[in-house]
Amino acid sequence: MSNLSRAILLILVMSTAAIAAGGVTLAVLYDAAVEQNHQRLQETARGHARMIEAIARHSLANVPPNLSNKDAMQRAEADTLAQVRDAHAHFAGFGKSGEFTLAKRDGDNIVFLLSHRWHDLDNPQPVPFDSDLAEPMRHALRRESGTLFGLDYRGQRVQA
Repeated sequence: MSNLSRAILLILVMSTAAIAAGGVTLAVLYDAAVEQNHQRLQETARGHARMIEAIARHSLANVPPNLSNKDAMQRAEADTLAQVRDAHAHFAGFGKSGEFTLAKRDGDNIVFLLSHRWHDLDNPQPVPFDSDLAEPMRHALRRESGTLFGLDYRGQRVQA
């Protein structure tokens, strides 16, 4: 084998090793960033849930005492939702694409209680519960916790 052939072979081996090492490094860094984002999303969701619970407790404590339990719960729920909507009306979201959604299950539909940042802002449309859309919300309404990559209400793949 000539010196030129050896040099070319050595360059190819070193280039392959460098590309492989770079690829492994990028994969490890990407996984670490995704995991960090998962943890941040979980902490944010927990914080918002505790805040909404505190608003609900306050709303319930300030319902007129002459109301029935059912009327008191409905009044507290309406007051809580009004305060949460007001807070989110003054919040543009987080990052370039982040948003908070709040929904409830109504029969076979997912009914969104907060307007969407990107879609049907004035009148969020319900999504069938058995649809492929709104996967993160469907998991939440099943009382499943954690983070996932899935289709949102628009059909966009999101980390939630």
